[in-house]
Amino acid sequence: MSDLISAEATTPLAPPIAVFGLDGSGKPHCSYFAGGEAELAKTAAAIMGMHVLPLTGPECDGLADQMPQGRIFEKSRRAFVPFCRKALWERLATLGGVPIEPAAPKAAKPAKAAAEKPKSESVTGAEGKKGKGRADAETGAGPLRRADQRPAGLAAHS
Repeated sequence: MSDLISAEATTPLAPPIAVFGLDGSGKPHCSYFAGGEAELAKTAAAIMGMHVLPLTGPECDGLADQMPQGRIFEKSRRAFVPFCRKALWERLATLGGVPIEPAAPKAAKPAKAAAEKPKSESVTGAEGKKGKGRADAETGAGPLRRADQRPAGLAAHS
């Protein structure tokens, strides 16, 4: 019985890898994948436009401990790679030879011209008076009323 060794024990596992990248808004994402998921994670990283770094060598010691473990979605062949600290992402980028570009400043919202946004105006009623509760001169629509309110001059139905 002691002579039996499982195939998993004799097959060397691939080293863990880090998958990292920036999302569309420039936020850093990174996670590690254990050796058994390394090939699937590499495929997912390629699909998602992310980078891969094998976590081997003394410079990578302890990096996996600082990252969350990623997950592979087999159906879509994508991976869940959560947010990470910018400093950790920069360290992975440096080790992986990925250029670190300074964060682009967010584009300022363009100032709206005063002419674009009309100022609120009073509604002129049918009688030419300004104010609330008057009928609209163009549509003839009057003020809103509750169902139990009747306009003046209408008799109740019996």
